[in-house]
Amino acid sequence: MTTFPAIARSAQASAPAWNGTQQIGIVFVQFDARSGRAGSPTPVIYAGVSTTTGPAILRSTDGGRAWQPLPGQPTGLRPTRMAQGSDGRLYIAYADLPGPDRMGNGALWRFDIKQARWQDISPVPQSSDTQGDGFGWGAVAVEAGNPDVVMASTFNRFGPHDDIFRSTDGGRSWTPVIAGARFDHGNAPWTAHASPHWMADVQIDPFDPRRVLFVTGYGLWASRDVRAADHGQPVQWWFQNDGLEETVPLDLVSPGQGAHLLSALGDIDGFRHDDLTVSPLQYAGPRLTNSESIDAAAQSPSHVVRSGTVRHRLHDEVRAAWSNDGGRTWQAFVSEPPDGEGAGRIRLGSDGGRVLWHTLRGSHWYTDDHGRHWQAVRGLPNTAVVVADTRSPAHWYGYDAASGALLRSDDGGASFVADRVRLAPAPVLTAELRADPQQGGLVYVGAGPQGLLRWRAGDLQRVAGVDAVHSLGVGKGAPGRDVASVFVAGTVECVHGLFRSDDGGARWLRIDDAAHQFGQIQRVTGDPRLHGRVYFATGGRGIVYGDPQ
Repeated sequence: MTTFPAIARSAQASAPAWNGTQQIGIVFVQFDARSGRAGSPTPVIYAGVSTTTGPAILRSTDGGRAWQPLPGQPTGLRPTRMAQGSDGRLYIAYADLPGPDRMGNGALWRFDIKQARWQDISPVPQSSDTQGDGFGWGAVAVEAGNPDVVMASTFNRFGPHDDIFRSTDGGRSWTPVIAGARFDHGNAPWTAHASPHWMADVQIDPFDPRRVLFVTGYGLWASRDVRAADHGQPVQWWFQNDGLEETVPLDLVSPGQGAHLLSALGDIDGFRHDDLTVSPLQYAGPRLTNSESIDAAAQSPSHVVRSGTVRHRLHDEVRAAWSNDGGRTWQAFVSEPPDGEGAGRIRLGSDGGRVLWHTLRGSHWYTDDHGRHWQAVRGLPNTAVVVADTRSPAHWYGYDAASGALLRSDDGGASFVADRVRLAPAPVLTAELRADPQQGGLVYVGAGPQGLLRWRAGDLQRVAGVDAVHSLGVGKGAPGRDVASVFVAGTVECVHGLFRSDDGGARWLRIDDAAHQFGQIQRVTGDPRLHGRVYFATGGRGIVYGDPQ
């Protein structure tokens, strides 16, 4: 049997000129389904290499031991996908760049193996892109039982929009199936605000050719009546993302009342998660492209703030918003800090009165009137992160990983002074602070490779056994305990995983296992109302939550 690594080595060895110029490598491998049978026992294999400097489609007729370029193939574009019909013809989608954000040219080609003839069968020409800078082709598929039925998707086509085209005559004529289609948003209302894009794969069900699936930048759509397009009727699509989240969470907060969770997400702003078993409500009010930071007041959890970015900022929109009803409705801040550029880290005092915004440029500002007036925070290094005390609005805490300084504020975050205890300097991006929701004045410091520390004014204790902290959260303590439960994504006693401690770090319970690693956990937080519940953000696989068994 030929393995994928062997194919990769053989293909690369056959084309040494690509070495040093190829940053993407092999993008697909296609086995010829007609080969490898009686009378033709040796598998025929095709491989596509993402290059514009030489032949990109290779063929092996000896099971992957040797490779040759397909004769006469197009040059100057990169292959993205290949599909083969039952009659042997090959269909290849091409683009000038690998994407996802940049594709400015492309084509769809058909190769007739028997005649060794190439033909450009692109459904729409590049000149049809009236609003963008050109587009590529992301995917192509062929119906298993009818080699004349072909489907292909545009990629990065802004004018008028991305679409999927369908042909029933082998690519001589095409019909769009997204334009005029009906999309059922019932199980995910937020998708009504999104348009299909980044369609890098389209698949026709080999057992039911009426069923087609395609991926987009935010999930998976499926149809059970794609043949309606053949009769001039609109195609119906359903969102199929249950258990297959593709959202990118950037920050999370679990408030003390109202919604279980409030999220800050890339591309689609964020959600108020009232019921964790159904699709949540997208934020109403000023919309951000990315919400990147969010916080709720510990003693007044109906007060929430968030900050982020706006992709097309036309009218100097303020890239932060506040809510006094737990995230149901939002209002934009009056202004950003003098050097504000959106995003950064935004934090809220325990009573919901004062907001501190750590800007992208590094400076710290505070406001008591939702941005009508800003004042510079005194005494905080640009690389410091801050957190508000959960009990007293007068007290705030800071940690500057670059210098190792631990800092305190007794005037509501207006100014900070260094505590007499400190840490060794560490990489700036590893710093996290979490204030204990059950004990005022107690702060947990996630110091990356320096582990976890418990800090009270003038007293710093390293938590034994925690080797490294990638993300840190706190939640409601165990019954009878006067300290919060602490959650750590990191390494405890040389084991990497997700852990919970109910006794301030004396003992740790691993709450994931080797089969459930969830990729990179970027944010973790407990629930201040439910002991043991944990929420965490993955690096592109949505938000996961768990409860003790």
